[in-house]
Amino acid sequence: MNSGKLHKDHRQRMRRRFLVTSGRGFSDHELLEMLLFGSVPRANTNPTAHMLLDRFGSISDVLSADPEELRKIKGVGESSVRLIMLMGEACSRYMKAAPPPTVFTSSEELAEYISKLTGELTEPACVLLFLSSGMAITGTETLPLSELLLSDSPAKQLSVCMLRAGRERLIPVIVRPDSPPIPGPEDYRLTNIIAGLCQSFGTDLLDSIIAGSGKLFSMRDAGAFGFADRMEVR
Repeated sequence: MNSGKLHKDHRQRMRRRFLVTSGRGFSDHELLEMLLFGSVPRANTNPTAHMLLDRFGSISDVLSADPEELRKIKGVGESSVRLIMLMGEACSRYMKAAPPPTVFTSSEELAEYISKLTGELTEPACVLLFLSSGMAITGTETLPLSELLLSDSPAKQLSVCMLRAGRERLIPVIVRPDSPPIPGPEDYRLTNIIAGLCQSFGTDLLDSIIAGSGKLFSMRDAGAFGFADRMEVR
């Protein structure tokens, strides 16, 4: 297979993954790589994304960078400069209008939020919902479930997400949109991996939830795992 076909397939895979996950679970360089698809039709944008992050330090700093400094990066032409500036301005306006962080005061509120969050997904996924000690959302990460279960090192993928999003409290949600929310062997295996990572990172694992057919199944409430009853919001 020639390099052009490989590159085309790579872009298609990234676009499909983005649609499935709504971008959750993407690293900063992957988001920048995809952003540059809009200004670089054919060339590989992965090296350029890495160079941007190496030069400016973070995706927010890239989006707010001086245009002259952007032009110094190999692979960043005028179309890319305009696109990055446009995205930076759009993000700035969004942040000014964004609502305050969601804080949950009851288990019912949390369950409703999880139902809405997972109801948007059309493909099986593992959603990691990160919370502060005060039960405020600190981040979410979404990984395609098939890739995670078939991975040689699911713990590595999960630990990268945990390190990126914060590690105070965590609720993993295993989503199979068209199936009843009944835990199976793969769900127990994945939850055990996550529980081990939480123990290593000092993270409170509040629950492990299965979502499907518009319903939620709580492993903690069902006694499927010996979770400590740390969620003091009932």
